[in-house]
Amino acid sequence: MPWKKGQSGNPKGSPKTSLVSIIRAKLSEEVELKDGKKTTIAEAVIQSLFKQAVKGDMKAINTLLERIDGKVVEKIEQDFKVNGMKFIDNEGNVIDE
Repeated sequence: MPWKKGQSGNPKGSPKTSLVSIIRAKLSEEVELKDGKKTTIAEAVIQSLFKQAVKGDMKAINTLLERIDGKVVEKIEQDFKVNGMKFIDNEGNVIDE
């Protein structure tokens, strides 16, 4: 069924909340731990991640390190030649044919 000229195909518009905002709100909610202490869900998740890392879980260790220092960037070098063109490598050297 086509719409009339000037009529929106989505009259209610897009949702007012995003998945990210829902997750952030949930992470800030307070929960009670088994020992009776109260904390946020975010803090409980982080504590769980640390416990896994201390036990030697490499995935947990990598997750923590990536959150602190960022993911390791792998440098890829490639040799190539194109007739009549010059290129500059990462160190600023001109690469000739």
